[in-house]
Amino acid sequence: EKALLAQQAGAVALLVYNNVDGVTSPATDAEVDIPVAMIYAADGRFALDGLANGAATVSAAKNTFGTFPSDLGGGMSDFSSFGPSPELDISPVISAPGGNIFSTYPLSQGRFATLSGTSMATPYVSGVAALLKQARPELGGKDIQRLLLTTAKPLSHKDTGKSIHPYWSGSGLVNVYDAIKARASIDPPVLALNDTRYGVVEGLSQNHEPVRWSSATITVKNTDGSRGMSVVAGELVADSLSMYAANGTLLPVPRTWPDNNSNNSSNNVTVACNTLPRVVYPNIRHVVAGQSVDLHVYIVAPSGLSESERWFYGGFLNFTLQWEGESSKSTFVVPYAGYNGNYRDLDVLSSLSLSGLPALADANEGIVSDPSQLVVSKNSTALLLYSIDVPTRVVSATMVDAKNRTLGYLGYGYQEYNIRNLPLSEPSVSGALIADSVYKDKEGTVEMAVPPGKYHVRLEALRPFGDVKNKRDYQTWDSASFI
Repeated sequence: EKALLAQQAGAVALLVYNNVDGVTSPATDAEVDIPVAMIYAADGRFALDGLANGAATVSAAKNTFGTFPSDLGGGMSDFSSFGPSPELDISPVISAPGGNIFSTYPLSQGRFATLSGTSMATPYVSGVAALLKQARPELGGKDIQRLLLTTAKPLSHKDTGKSIHPYWSGSGLVNVYDAIKARASIDPPVLALNDTRYGVVEGLSQNHEPVRWSSATITVKNTDGSRGMSVVAGELVADSLSMYAANGTLLPVPRTWPDNNSNNSSNNVTVACNTLPRVVYPNIRHVVAGQSVDLHVYIVAPSGLSESERWFYGGFLNFTLQWEGESSKSTFVVPYAGYNGNYRDLDVLSSLSLSGLPALADANEGIVSDPSQLVVSKNSTALLLYSIDVPTRVVSATMVDAKNRTLGYLGYGYQEYNIRNLPLSEPSVSGALIADSVYKDKEGTVEMAVPPGKYHVRLEALRPFGDVKNKRDYQTWDSASFI
């Protein structure tokens, strides 16, 4: 937008200086024809000081490339997206260099460019997969994926040293060398703990208190046909994430536990063990050449974190392998992540007390405080406004008569695969149209007039993992009646 405005004002080029230390690559609209470059904050201040003393000239030699350290190197980019998927699958599953990447570009646009994002990280992983396939042509697609995920290196926060959650980094930074040289296979390569059990379990519970837990079977295969290998199993705990503030307000960026004031040697803060997940392994020492073993693993959710704050926990199962007669070791990982509570019971719709929604509104989106005074006719429509906190497979909005009979769907009253409404500076909302007609079909193609009478709106949202055909799996909200 800055570049487009500058171009419209007659600028022949645009220099943008960062407002914080470090540098990032600018993104421009296709309509921008003028050159655009990003410079350091210090360079920007230097240029401004020069302009304050009169005219200033900025020059650079053509086709000359300079290098500078990337502040993002070796860490997660702040703009990198968070998971999980609506079904709590770990996504993304792996990380790759994608911040301030200098690469080839269309000839008509300068031949080279420094860009950031998945458009840089994705071809990197594609190239890694191609190298692995070239080195080991016998591998199939699933084999390549498994090796890339389990040989990746978990990442840590640069400032706090805490391990980054798999919902942000996946398995970690891709490592093609270790994937090519791998002499073991770990399956499955990720553990999405979509559901948990609850109760007192011998060996898992502390002080006979109930815990939330999951279990999984991990198969460790020694693909070296001539040497046996020893296995040492461990864990690396990642920070927990919540999309909510302690007061229940939905956040645009997740908060973490331990927070930045915890788990730091300089402030002597001790993190309670029950606020971190635990992994319990069976005893395993040795895997014969060419053979495999199954490990039944238990993962215990952090009971010390309040379930009302909706925390997602996670970490990495670590397997350190050493082959007979060798001093070197190889490390494999399996990321795991889950929800600290019963995800199936979560409300999909935003809390009425916090958001003021769901609600009926007039045609100008003004909330109607007394729906009984609302009149819907051929010349007067209204709106149903609502906000989604948890992604949902189905949201339906229907008109219901005084005898609790459903007449049909409102306009835009059946929506599938709904994302959450983000609490941005101007919070987004979803809605449906209330008129003097409804639709008999979900697609909104068969319209039916609504006779005069008293009606109300019913809003239904499918809870996580719910059955579309089971009404008990929906969160339901009924409006007050209107005419």
